Amino acid sequence: MSEIVDYFDRIRERTMRVIACIPPDKIDWTYQPGKYTLGDIVRHLGATERWMFVENAQGKPSRLIGARC
Repeated sequence: MSEIVDYFDRIRERTMRVIACIPPDKIDWTYQPGKYTLGDIVRHLGATERWMFVENAQGKPSRLIGARC
């Protein structure tokens, strides 16, 4: 179990470093109209962490709803 937690922590730390590099004026940037913005992706990752991983870690079913968060 420790290996998966260590792996998750490393990936999360790396992801947070990338997110910190997004300039505030680019949070709503997207490469094409109608596609995910950088902010959409960040919010999706946060919602996934909270409503899927945390619930599963507590032995509960995922409460993640929808693809866009």
